[in-house]
Amino acid sequence: MNNKVFNTEFEISMRLLLLLSQPKNKKFSFDNLVTADFISNYSKEFGLSHNNLHGENEFSFSEFSARRALAQKAIKQLILENLVKISYSNHGFK
Repeated sequence: MNNKVFNTEFEISMRLLLLLSQPKNKKFSFDNLVTADFISNYSKEFGLSHNNLHGENEFSFSEFSARRALAQKAIKQLILENLVKISYSNHGFK
């Protein structure tokens, strides 16, 4: 049993589903999804909010590559569970 709350495959899956559910008929590349998720977590660093979703962290930008790998696992699981459909185009996931 995993007792972690932050930075889990499940947590990233939920945020990715929220991102994908917003604009109807819009497609995202994997990199667009990961970047949008990262910015939403550290929105204060980008001047979009007064607080970061995961709190203050001096190493926030160094987390990007680890989050990208975790997001890749999350997307694979969402596909296996038929929650994300792969669109075969140059424009990314649907």
